[in-house]
Amino acid sequence: MERISFKTAGAYALSVATVDDAGAAVTATAPVTIVVTDGAGTEVYSGSATPALGLCTAAVPVAELAELDTYTCEWTDDADSPLQFASTVELCGAHLFEVADLRAFDPAFASLAKYPEARMRQARLSAEVRFERAAGVAFVHRGRRVAVPGDGTFRFRLPDKAVYDVVSASLDEVALTAEELAALVIHEWGALDRPEGIVWTAGKMVAVHYLHGLAYPPEPVVTACKLLARETLMPSSLSARATVEATEVGFFRLSIAGPGHSTGIPEVDEVAREFGRNGPNIG
Repeated sequence: MERISFKTAGAYALSVATVDDAGAAVTATAPVTIVVTDGAGTEVYSGSATPALGLCTAAVPVAELAELDTYTCEWTDDADSPLQFASTVELCGAHLFEVADLRAFDPAFASLAKYPEARMRQARLSAEVRFERAAGVAFVHRGRRVAVPGDGTFRFRLPDKAVYDVVSASLDEVALTAEELAALVIHEWGALDRPEGIVWTAGKMVAVHYLHGLAYPPEPVVTACKLLARETLMPSSLSARATVEATEVGFFRLSIAGPGHSTGIPEVDEVAREFGRNGPNIG
């Protein structure tokens, strides 16, 4: 999966690696078609893509991806036996930092040959996911869809905190009207309440597309995520199972990831505790 930042003009540059079953780069046969569906499986865009060795690219107008959501892209070429490729992209409000900022964070990342753009973006994604899981909250705006049966009460609990808007909701595949959506009480800590006397019917599927996350990340959070990205790009030579290290001056106990959403990096974990929201919900 790739994350791209929401923008208001131009086009989103989407791409997919084109490789055969053995992992070797291939060139798709033009013309290549891309079909994009949103998180609910609804087609939102169909157009042409440009093939090259090992890669297909497409420019999708921003108006076609109008919501913060996770989109699935299906790419099909025009060969007699068509090749098909798939990619997933999450449209988010912003990144916690730009790739250029990560390169400036450590002089080693200045090497484009050793640290190409795609590798840097993947490390950033890994750091964002890992830190936000440790902190229990997103630090920029994100979209999510959930679908679970109702429990017969007026309250529908969500798996995220810092919830600030509902894009759509349905009950048993019947969409709530604009008036019904407006009547929902959104609890920032992660719940949707229906008006008094109206419930999320027990056993009927409730599907909600909502927005969550803080408006911007505090600077310590940005630094902590850069530390996590650096760890991904420069992995330790120690075994992942190691808990102590022996040196000429003795043994040192290592800090490792553990229960309670710990990343194993004390500085990062302290920032996650200070700025995060992993405490219990009350409501």
